Amino acid sequence: FFLMIRRPPRSTQSRSSAASDVYKRQDYQNSQLMIKLINATKPELVVITGDAISGYMWKGEKGFFFNNWARFTTPFTITKTKYAFVLGNHDSEGDLTREEIYELDRQHEFSVMRRVSNISGINYYHQVHTSFTNTTVVPTILWLLDSNHEGCDGMVESWGCVERDQIAWFEKTTNELRSNNFYAHDLAFFHIPLLEYMDLWYDYVTYGERYEDVSCSKKSVGLLDTFERLRNVKAVYVGHDHSNYFGGSVRGVELVYGRKTGFGGYGPPKGVKRGGRVIKLEEFWEGAALKVRRKQYTVLEDLSIEEDLLSQTGKNNSKRQSSCVEPERSMNPATKYLIILSIVTVSYTHLRAHETPEHLVCRLLLEKKK
Repeated sequence: FFLMIRRPPRSTQSRSSAASDVYKRQDYQNSQLMIKLINATKPELVVITGDAISGYMWKGEKGFFFNNWARFTTPFTITKTKYAFVLGNHDSEGDLTREEIYELDRQHEFSVMRRVSNISGINYYHQVHTSFTNTTVVPTILWLLDSNHEGCDGMVESWGCVERDQIAWFEKTTNELRSNNFYAHDLAFFHIPLLEYMDLWYDYVTYGERYEDVSCSKKSVGLLDTFERLRNVKAVYVGHDHSNYFGGSVRGVELVYGRKTGFGGYGPPKGVKRGGRVIKLEEFWEGAALKVRRKQYTVLEDLSIEEDLLSQTGKNNSKRQSSCVEPERSMNPATKYLIILSIVTVSYTHLRAHETPEHLVCRLLLEKKK
């Protein structure tokens, strides 16, 4: 996008000033698109799967993160929409640590960030309580996990991951909150893809498109194994790779990329529209069991809808990716600034026992999004 903006001939405007104008324009475009998508989908919650702020652009100025964070969160204030911020690898590369980012964000009126102490990263969960009055069952829990910065389980040359102590906390907390996971329909959100995303495109039926190699954690520390064993998490949503937006089911868990929403950074590829993935949850009774149906699609920047169509075509195994992309050691400061990646809007509807699917049923604020 930076290359599309040309300075007038003989301008005395400095290069840094021109770049600053581009960044401001990108910030404005980010906010306008976020507001547009939120107003179109009316979500109970918006989840940002990391890298809202490009911390490495910090040049020592005071208030760097705060000022960018204030712009980034403006759409939630304007639309009065709750949001869950999951940290990416770039967010803490500026003037605030991950802990300081947490202390700042949790003070926002519409933030649902409430971290758990004494484990790696900033992790929390949000319970989605049922709208039915004859039960106290919690049909869905949103798990907001921190895939950290770089390094995974002692492996230095790797992107970060959800570490073993975080997985232990997740399992312990799941067992405390749920006596029976069979009918649970939990969702997990974090920034850096699991190692299993790398083979997903080639070995499984998928939807969406893969336009770049997967920048995943180079070591599997058992998070997907835990999801499979506990059976409560039905889908995982990540960001990190700006141009990928595919998904598919692996061992009973759907692995999904969000859609790039922001105007900063690289991507999406030419001809691909920005947008936001929408998740709709509907609770219903089946006998004595309270269950949840999940539907998802992508709302594009022109407000058209892109459905998830399963396909096995066009996958060239001769060019199969053999290892995760390693962290970059140098970056062009002109390529990124404020990034809003993978906005996931979550809507919650319910059907009462006496209502039929044709009745639109109220979309309870159910704190679904938070």
